[in-house]
Amino acid sequence: MRILSSIFIVSQLLLACITAAHSETFRNAYISFELPSGWTCALEETEWVCSDVTESKQRTAIIILTAKERGDTDRFDLYEDHLSTSRPLMDSNGLPTGRSSSVEFVKRETIGDRVWIHGRQFESEVPSFYTDYFATVDGRIAILVTFSAHRQFFQRAFDRFFPSMVTIRSEYR
Repeated sequence: MRILSSIFIVSQLLLACITAAHSETFRNAYISFELPSGWTCALEETEWVCSDVTESKQRTAIIILTAKERGDTDRFDLYEDHLSTSRPLMDSNGLPTGRSSSVEFVKRETIGDRVWIHGRQFESEVPSFYTDYFATVDGRIAILVTFSAHRQFFQRAFDRFFPSMVTIRSEYR
């Protein structure tokens, strides 16, 4: 089992290196990371939203990045509690539908040199989309990365996105 885990980690790191060689670097005042090939980011209010530029206007996958100075509520246990709670589903007018998102998992995961709280929910952000949440604290900053993709395209899109996680670096000084 240990050998399989080691092979998986090495393959993810190699894939990250290959992806990084063919991609752009996203950088803001808090973090930097290598985007999946063909992806670009734009600032939308207080969050960076990244998407595949080869797709049409209808996005099948997006990455949202936010980082801020660490506060009292930026703790792993609180992140785990938050991600373990399903969210009420809203209709297109912002009204509750009476249904809730489904929590797939919440776990601590080491990616690169950092521990993340990694959670996955179905329909927590957008109907028919899975969303993976990655939250961590790094010194004086808190980082949240969300990756959402339509259920039909999720695994393929996630396989392109995940190697970028090992390239996230703190830029905050």
